[in-house]
Amino acid sequence: MWKQHETYYDLLATVWNSHGQGPIIQQVLNILKKLKLALKSLNREEFSDISGRIKQSEQDMKEKQINALRDPFEESFEAMKQSATIYQRYKCAEESFYW
Repeated sequence: MWKQHETYYDLLATVWNSHGQGPIIQQVLNILKKLKLALKSLNREEFSDISGRIKQSEQDMKEKQINALRDPFEESFEAMKQSATIYQRYKCAEESFYW
């Protein structure tokens, strides 16, 4: 779930490249604690209330599909494509949560 998010690898690199004081094992422990906090924050910001986000994104996608049928221009189809991508991302996140 986290690995599919666009900021995951940047977040991981930032936390892992942070330096600390003390013995190596203490530095690794501190990095893992920072990583845990960062991933909890990412989870809270991006994946909380996943069912509600799915319903909202599905509704938005349906509205964009209707708009694309009424107004068949490139912008309408691009907006529909973006909303479908967001919906798929949330559905994949939900599936990975339960599996």
